[in-house]
Amino acid sequence: MDLAYSELQELVRATAREFAQRDFPIKRHRELVESKTVFDPLTWKKMADIGWPGLRIAEAYGGSGGSWADLTVLLEEMGRALLPMTLLAHTLAGLVIDRYGAEGQKQAALPALVQGERVYAVAITEPRATFDREGVQCAASGTATGFTLNGVKQFVRGASAADTFVALARLEDGLGIFLVDKSTPGVRVIPLDNIGDDDQARVDFTGVQLPARALLGGAAQSWEALTAIADMGALLEASYGVGVMARDTEITIGYVKDRVQFGRPIGAFQAVHHQVADQVTDVDCGRLLTQYAAWALDTGLPDAAVAVARAKAWTSDALRRVARTGNQLHGGIGFSREYDIHFYFQRAKTNELMFGLGDQHRERIAAALLDG
Repeated sequence: MDLAYSELQELVRATAREFAQRDFPIKRHRELVESKTVFDPLTWKKMADIGWPGLRIAEAYGGSGGSWADLTVLLEEMGRALLPMTLLAHTLAGLVIDRYGAEGQKQAALPALVQGERVYAVAITEPRATFDREGVQCAASGTATGFTLNGVKQFVRGASAADTFVALARLEDGLGIFLVDKSTPGVRVIPLDNIGDDDQARVDFTGVQLPARALLGGAAQSWEALTAIADMGALLEASYGVGVMARDTEITIGYVKDRVQFGRPIGAFQAVHHQVADQVTDVDCGRLLTQYAAWALDTGLPDAAVAVARAKAWTSDALRRVARTGNQLHGGIGFSREYDIHFYFQRAKTNELMFGLGDQHRERIAAALLDG
């Protein structure tokens, strides 16, 4: 694995950094939070115009044909700037359609997805919040013309902004992955308040009538598809989380250099040295693990799924440690919304929870090591 960024990755990083400084400074995030706005159409259009929704989609469908490694670079920069997480949900939906859709379905859906003309979200998690077959109780039953969908999805990222859901449901012979228009009768979206102040919702499917063409691939998928989709989501969240940690650490370092106590900057004290050093170590380890997981997926290594689990296990725990340290070193003001670091604490908690806590992924790593 080459740790040096490619020319394209350097361009992606520079473009994203410039975009954040020019079009989405932290004060813009603050404005959205204070106005309780979970979807920012203007920022969305700007991101779509750059081509970010199609970074990982093949050129045949209007995308850039980028790699997982390219995508992790973009997502880290997004995390640094707290860019709206609608793009994570939208990106995951595109990856699922690209992987499991029939050619006609991809031709119909992906160009509009790449252009950002329609917003997508993946409805995978249910009240049990697990990523195994028992955690999917939402069911689709066959009808003369297609399917009837019934069930509840919880913590659906990007739900309020979405025009279309990629919804996972039980079929008699496996896992069904459906494209569901939000305007379809029987679809109800209930926004959820959450610590990250991002777009999450409960989505109810009650007697939703779907045509046969709504089933991706035209047939049920094996249950392994559930794990594969959850892994893709976990890597997206881990990559974004690295950026959150990196910026939180930078803000903290700047503060301890300037905050004077007992006649000198608090950064001069050994205890603070060690805490900041731990922050930097957590960030670097998270970045290396996500980079390796992306490389493993790009090259088709047999341990790619375990690599993703390692990346998410580490970043889930590291996000908690880094955010806690940042707030502690700021003292009480770290928990005040008057200070930027509080927004990183909020987003760190969201990233920690989405697509599996560290313990859930450690179980997968242990199973690979001990049961294989």
